[in-house]
Amino acid sequence: MERQHTHHHHQSAFTMAKYIIFLFVMLHSFIGSVHGDFFPTPQFSGEDVTQKMFGSQTSELFPIAYGDFNSDKLTDIIAVPSDRSAIMLYLAHEEAPFLRLKKKCYVQTEHNMEKLEIVGASPGDFTGDGLMDLLVTMRQEGRKSLEIVIFEGNSSELICENRMDETISMAREPLVVDLNGDMIMDLVSEEYISEDHNNHTTKKAIWIFTQEAKLKPDNFSFEVLPGFDKKLQDIWESRPMSNPPSNAFVDVDGDSIPELVILTMEGEFHQVQAFYIHTYKVIVTLSEKNVKFKYTGVPVKLNGTEQINVVGQPLFVDFNRDGRLMQLLPFCSTLTCNNKEGIAVDKQGIKVIYNRTVTDLLLSSVSFDNIEWGFDRPVDSVEKALLRKDRYYSRSLVLRVGDYNLDGFPDLIAVLEASGSGQRGHEIIKRAVVFENVPCTDPKCPFPRKFNPNFKLLWQYTNVTLATFFDIHEDGLIDVLIVRRNNASTPTKPGRFEFRAFQNSPDYDSNFIKVMVLTGRKCEKCPKRIPYGNLLTGPIISYKTKTQEGALQTALAAQNYRSAIMPMDLPYTIFGIGHSPNFVETLRIDISSHSHEWTQIIPNSQIIVIPHPVDEPKQWKAKLFLTPSDAVLQTFAVLLAICLVVTCIVVGLQIKEVREDRKDRLHEAHRFMM
Repeated sequence: MERQHTHHHHQSAFTMAKYIIFLFVMLHSFIGSVHGDFFPTPQFSGEDVTQKMFGSQTSELFPIAYGDFNSDKLTDIIAVPSDRSAIMLYLAHEEAPFLRLKKKCYVQTEHNMEKLEIVGASPGDFTGDGLMDLLVTMRQEGRKSLEIVIFEGNSSELICENRMDETISMAREPLVVDLNGDMIMDLVSEEYISEDHNNHTTKKAIWIFTQEAKLKPDNFSFEVLPGFDKKLQDIWESRPMSNPPSNAFVDVDGDSIPELVILTMEGEFHQVQAFYIHTYKVIVTLSEKNVKFKYTGVPVKLNGTEQINVVGQPLFVDFNRDGRLMQLLPFCSTLTCNNKEGIAVDKQGIKVIYNRTVTDLLLSSVSFDNIEWGFDRPVDSVEKALLRKDRYYSRSLVLRVGDYNLDGFPDLIAVLEASGSGQRGHEIIKRAVVFENVPCTDPKCPFPRKFNPNFKLLWQYTNVTLATFFDIHEDGLIDVLIVRRNNASTPTKPGRFEFRAFQNSPDYDSNFIKVMVLTGRKCEKCPKRIPYGNLLTGPIISYKTKTQEGALQTALAAQNYRSAIMPMDLPYTIFGIGHSPNFVETLRIDISSHSHEWTQIIPNSQIIVIPHPVDEPKQWKAKLFLTPSDAVLQTFAVLLAICLVVTCIVVGLQIKEVREDRKDRLHEAHRFMM
């Protein structure tokens, strides 16, 4: 009997083992199907969510800047009306409509009787209280010089009163940057040498803001310390900034200390002979309020023997995902860019500057629907008969960057114009195009990657004047904001404009990390005394992780390094890390000569770094906010289902074994009675 009873136990154990082995085989097959089906080849799709964004207030609305003005960790939008006479603050909300008008500030200066138009706006802390303020650049009709006003923030909105103690005039739109490391924004631009604004002679200048009751920045000349032959430096410094300006504040040599990068030109605007990239180290002397500059090397000539007449805004991107930050500059060889006039053949593309070497980036064909497309023409090259609203966003070539598909490689978005549109009374045809970062297999490729235009993604939007990235739901997915004309527009026929929002809805799931580096300046009026949204200029953000195959993956990005010509850059950095569910091994922040690393970062999280005190990296704090992805939820559901199945099998086998034991005991008792 004991032998028979033991046999039943062995049989039950064997049966359980078979079930468990079968379960693991099925699990292995399921994992394989998950890898094949849950992570297919990316297919982009989406929907128009304009009504959810702004409700019915979408007509004649022109966004010009992003910022978090009430420190709620949601991105607000600064916009202007069609006549560009006022600043409109739209605060973000978690429920539709996601953006609601909070404040409208009309421009008020000493020229109240003159017509003023808003040229651009840049958020930042200009008063030193840790709160987000807004610098507004304006131009009086008929004048070349620009004027500056500053609207102060109060942690919930903007105060519609100019905080400037006196009017600041300059010749170029300023670069907003913290030059002296006090976490208060400063300005770099040019000013006219004489008060005669018909005189085009300019000189570089800086404005240093301090924490004072009256907002009156100190104005200094742009002083360059000796380092090369004085005659050479005098020649270099005699060149004016490019018009429009193309400047940045970013670490270009990999030493973790940001440099000031200025593009200058030789010759007049319509007869540019050459463009030069000047790179300066910023020298801060604690005993002086002023800062000085020093050349890092001989200025780099952008064009050799080829003619270049138009150079756009700089991008600094690690587009190969190899830990190298490269400067990208869009250019056109003729003033009309993509439009063919006479026998002039335009050449356009992107110049890549790295390690003082200039290379042409290979672009895929920009022909689509039997039409040739090119960069949107700068406004100064357009005939005066064209309406200015059509060209409000066209004062320079502006590319905007974002990892649209979260594959770890940054993509670009731009407005392209059909060749010949707008000429001889014809309709102006412009489209929003996403340039996808894809591998380059052509032997002529100077880099492993290139940008391939995707016309189909946003083809539903015609007559586009602005296309920029945005994260509508703060969920790490990059969406698109668009301003378009909703009727035909010709040089003699006005057009009406509307705002549109396109929500990215990919049919696959990828992971990301979203990073924002604050100034770290104390903010007594901020919620929890943390200045959320008040971004630092020029820090380098990088990460390291491992792919599913075990290979090392690394990338870096620069934050808030440009401000002129309405760049509309995202006020955060989103790194796509693909389908890897692993922890991000390290996240590193470099600010000037200081750096700090955090380890084991959870994917799909938003990290807000507070570098205070800036010279004590060990004291820096990182706030982490999680955004669960579909893959995480699916994995949890699968594991829960597996646990339930295993539990049911074990319980069933246990019940069966108990019944068999009871039956054996009854049978044994019956035999004993017999």
